[in-house]
Amino acid sequence: MNTLGDMHYNKVQHVFRKGVSEEDVVRELLSSGVSEEEIQGIVAEWKKEKYARQQKMGLMLLVAGSLACFISCVFTMLNIMPALTNFFLYGMTSVGIMVVLGGLVMVFE
Repeated sequence: MNTLGDMHYNKVQHVFRKGVSEEDVVRELLSSGVSEEEIQGIVAEWKKEKYARQQKMGLMLLVAGSLACFISCVFTMLNIMPALTNFFLYGMTSVGIMVVLGGLVMVFE
């Protein structure tokens, strides 16, 4: 992208982070004299980056949740602290499963 495109891209990025709808951003860029093809490219690039960040966060949640489930399984089988068996068996596993499901939502959304 050229310098003008980068300038508009930064503007779009700032406006999208404020929570403005895509139509409002397109309208604002059209009024500032940017061509429709360039606007579509800018918005598509921003969406691609947004979804990439979301997938990265989802994958981190998947890893964290599966690690919590694995640790819970190992601690339950080893029975290191019998008083905490229920915590490891039910508590950590439940938390791990919820984190994994949250990660799946972020990856596949």
